[in-house]
Amino acid sequence: MTLGPMGAFLDWVTTDEAREAYRMGTKRTSDWVLDTNEKFVAAGYPIRVDHLTTVWTVLFTRPGRYHWMFQYYMRAEGLALSWVGTGRCLFSLDFTDKDYAEVQTKLLAACEKMTAAGWWWDGVTAKVIKNAIVSEFLTAMFVPSFLKKKVA
Repeated sequence: MTLGPMGAFLDWVTTDEAREAYRMGTKRTSDWVLDTNEKFVAAGYPIRVDHLTTVWTVLFTRPGRYHWMFQYYMRAEGLALSWVGTGRCLFSLDFTDKDYAEVQTKLLAACEKMTAAGWWWDGVTAKVIKNAIVSEFLTAMFVPSFLKKKVA
C-alpha cells in the first residue's frame, strides 16, 4: 500500500512539472511571509513568520511568558497548527492564493484577540520574566501553607 504511491511520487518528483510546482510553492510561501510580516509590523504584533521552501513557522520578536497561548487563539480562529515557536507548518503545493490569504487572515485575527486580552506585554524583558518566575517559585516553596490560604 505504501510502495505504489511512493513509486508514483518518485517518478513525478523528477519531472519538470514537479520542479515548477515546488518553485511556485516556494514563491507563493515567500510572498506570503513578506506580506504577513508587513502586516504584523504595521499592527505592532510581536510575532513574525519565516520559511524554508513551503515549510513555515511562527516566531516571537520579544520575550513573553504566555506566548504558548497563541496556539489557542489560532485554534479559535480555525487554525489547528503545531506548537507555535517550536513547530513547523507546511503549505501544500496545491494551496491557492485564497488559501494563503485565509491563513493570514486567521493569524492576524488571533493576534488581534490575543493583544486585546493583554497576553503580550510591552517592555518586558527576559530578565523581568525570569525574576518573576523565580519569585513565584520561592514563594511557593518557602511560604507556609497557612499563609497562602485566602481568608473568607
